[in-house]
Amino acid sequence: MIELLQEYWKPFLYTDGVNITGLAMTMWLLSASIAIGFCVSIPLSIARVSKNRWVRWPVQFYTYLFRGTPLYIQLLICYTGIYSIAAVREQPMLDAFFRDAMNCTILAFTLNTCAYTTEIFAGAIRSMAHGEVEAAKAYGLTGWKLYAYVIMPSVLRRSLPYYSNEVILMLHSTTVAFTATVPDILKVARDANSATFMTFQSFGIAAVMYLTVTFILVGLFRLAERRWLAFLGDSAYEFTLTLNRWLNHWRAKYGYGYWSLSAYLKHKVKSAVNFISDFEEAIAHECVKRGLDGVVCGHIHHAEIRQVGGVEYLNCGDWVESCTALIEHLDGTIELFRLADAHLKASQPVVQEPVSETVA
Repeated sequence: MIELLQEYWKPFLYTDGVNITGLAMTMWLLSASIAIGFCVSIPLSIARVSKNRWVRWPVQFYTYLFRGTPLYIQLLICYTGIYSIAAVREQPMLDAFFRDAMNCTILAFTLNTCAYTTEIFAGAIRSMAHGEVEAAKAYGLTGWKLYAYVIMPSVLRRSLPYYSNEVILMLHSTTVAFTATVPDILKVARDANSATFMTFQSFGIAAVMYLTVTFILVGLFRLAERRWLAFLGDSAYEFTLTLNRWLNHWRAKYGYGYWSLSAYLKHKVKSAVNFISDFEEAIAHECVKRGLDGVVCGHIHHAEIRQVGGVEYLNCGDWVESCTALIEHLDGTIELFRLADAHLKASQPVVQEPVSETVA
């Protein structure tokens, strides 16, 4: 094992002295195919869910074709099958492209991962809540702006766990690159085995390298999920609530009023707050266009009652964040309730008015 590592550690990692090999080549194949496939899959996924069948069917046929055939067959077609066509060899650009093993390998890998990624994103678009799209349209977003600012950001966040599986599977699929004589990790392991006859050691080193890269990718995707998918996450949310209770307990002990940690954290995200404020204005103006008298929105920061363009806008607020709410009385009137005001009122001593005595 030691002798094998001393002789082949450079080819296993990055070079054989002339070309890029081993781990460096595997990561290049993975990153190039994933990057190109990801970018192409976004417009294809939008076309995949199009109501126009002439737009939808070609993409559906493409994804069915490349998801229904083995990657090994696709690589053989790209590497040897296409180049065997006389029309391809007669075109200088096509001849130069398909004569290069690296180009054929990246092309096959890209077409394969793009097909899977397209279906992942298309499924996320179909499962998107209808209310999110309607709210965006009420805000005035249509066409490409609707997809750029609302639909695709939501789709990418929700698709991340499934897309991480595709990336890891693509890493494992790069092992077929040796068929096109591309010197990836497996190709170096096969060469080492042929030269030394240390089969277990050669392929064992390759297995450890694939396992290590997989472990790193899983960790990176989990970090991304915690950062972008889970806003605060269940555990962080519970921690925030607990910290908020203890903080206000000590504030009350020293005579300070209620202060919401949740409100502070949310308002740090200024762009989100501005978007919600603009949405409130947009939904109120939409009511004016439709001839409605008022609108009720739920769970948006602080509860409030105000007039916007002649429409009564009511927001029941987020109790966890602001401890404010709307109360509807039996007679139909709606009142704004603030817990801080109620505590302040309850803490004030009751002042008895002097009673004048009358002498009979």
